[in-house]
Parts: sequence; C-alpha cells; structure tokens
Amino acid sequence: MPLLSPSTQRSIVLIGKESTGKSQLIASLTGHSPYSTNFRGSTVDCETYAGDGVTFVDTPGILYRSDTATTRVALEQLQAYDTVLLVVKATHVDEDLADLLPLVVGKRGIVVIPFWDKVAPSDFTCQVIRR
Repeated sequence: MPLLSPSTQRSIVLIGKESTGKSQLIASLTGHSPYSTNFRGSTVDCETYAGDGVTFVDTPGILYRSDTATTRVALEQLQAYDTVLLVVKATHVDEDLADLLPLVVGKRGIVVIPFWDKVAPSDFTCQVIRR
C-alpha cells in the first residue's frame, strides 16, 4: 500500500489513563521506538508517530484524580481530532471505560484493551466488553 500524501494522511489521537501502554502500542504499530520525552515511563508531552497513511498522536496519560498539566494536554489533543484510539487496561476495563468513554462521545475510533494476560477470564469481563 503506498504512503498517502501529508494532506491525505489520517490522524488518530491515542487516549488512555497513565501506564496503559499507549506509547509502546504506537511504537509497535509504526515500527518506531518510543520517544524519550517521558518521566519514569510516563509520557509527559504529545508525540507524533508517522505510519503507513496514518499519523498517531500519543498523549500523556489521563490522571482522573488530579488536574495535572499533562491531563489537560491530553484532553486538548482529544478535542483537536475526530478519530480516537482509546486504550484501557484489561485489569481495569470496567472502571476505565466508565471514566473515558464519555470523553470520546461523537468521535470515531477503536477501543484497544492490552494486559489480557493479567486477567482471569470471567463472564463479567466478557459482558463489560460486549456492552
């Protein structure tokens, strides 16, 4: 598949709570190493990764319990884009979806759920995902 010109390049913003693996996911999708603007494994600024026809905007993790500058940066980026890749940990899927889905109402996107290897399969978890 040929690369799209910059004007037709699709942009997708990644949103999720802190330490959900957003940067590693984007690095894996684009074949690039995660950039170094982080502090103790947490992204502190927006980073852009170019892929094949897609530009991904990696945002800092959202911290719901405090109004941090990095959370504000992530929310500003969310407002700037129509397409979202929402990343929620399998270990906190019900809580994180409840917190984050209201932020992406009206936007196109996909929910990615990493850390399945940390969760025991249950009917409840499957029901949460289906809902």
